[in-house]
Amino acid sequence: MWLGRLESSASEEFLGTKVSDAVLGTGTSGPQFELQPFDYDKFVHLMKLPQATELRNMTRNFVNELLARPRLNLEEVRHDVIEFVGDMSEQLADHPLWQGESVEYASCVESVERYVTLRLHQRVFASGQESRIQDAELHLRIAALQFVKPDHLDIKPSRRNLQQWRLAQLALCRMAEKATPRDKLHCVLQCAQSIYNLQAADGQECEPLSADEFLPILIYQLIRTNPPQLQSSIDYISSLRHPALMASESAYFFTHFVGAVYFLKSLDASQLSIDPLVFQQLLAQEEENIQSPVTPQNQSSYDQVCSCLAACLCICV
Repeated sequence: MWLGRLESSASEEFLGTKVSDAVLGTGTSGPQFELQPFDYDKFVHLMKLPQATELRNMTRNFVNELLARPRLNLEEVRHDVIEFVGDMSEQLADHPLWQGESVEYASCVESVERYVTLRLHQRVFASGQESRIQDAELHLRIAALQFVKPDHLDIKPSRRNLQQWRLAQLALCRMAEKATPRDKLHCVLQCAQSIYNLQAADGQECEPLSADEFLPILIYQLIRTNPPQLQSSIDYISSLRHPALMASESAYFFTHFVGAVYFLKSLDASQLSIDPLVFQQLLAQEEENIQSPVTPQNQSSYDQVCSCLAACLCICV
């Protein structure tokens, strides 16, 4: 089954092992969707103290040197950012100020990453022409797949819950507006949580979602939402989220999120429960509607293409 192959290859590529059973789970606890908390305000407070002057200056100088470059893009800064965040976090964890507050290394990484990426976000997120072209191409591709229905993805009726799906779609819409890799990743996890909670639809107990059930629902949410700047958000997380923070559930769900987007880029009739001729006809019709002026006949399709962008302008604050 194509979904099984996608699930297996995505897990093995990112984590070196198949972890779907461990993450989606068959026990009572289920997957964990919350990232580990950290105290950014404490980080800022400690950095302002005289004892942290040298560390504060090093951090500011690093960011200022990057911002002083005439041109910035993710590919140019990703290695420098990951290396600096790791090195500075080690210095913080060993510093008496942070040791006195019992701040763990992972919290140091989160705090340094947040400070650096907040400063760099406007310069490196979707900043280049290539990134904008990729975002536009992906957005148009997903817009042309609006004819895909749950039945085409073999989503069981018992797994469909419009209220939970709306929550998943809102999480995806918010992702483009987030300024840090953690916050963008949190949107992915919120989407996954809303999908996973479908198991409790109508208040009836049922078996937890398997990976083969989770993936088509995620794919459908991506189609219906068509999030703006989707490829740039993926690249931003992949490039600037520190590897030490990408473990277990967060890595698993992000890997499958990336795999779902890749699936949409290459989707054809052989991967859906649909007649190939019907698929080509519907795809051609959607593509024609996208390129044509708005008329009463194609107004509905046009509205579907624009609905996510309009929603994001309203809810992403």
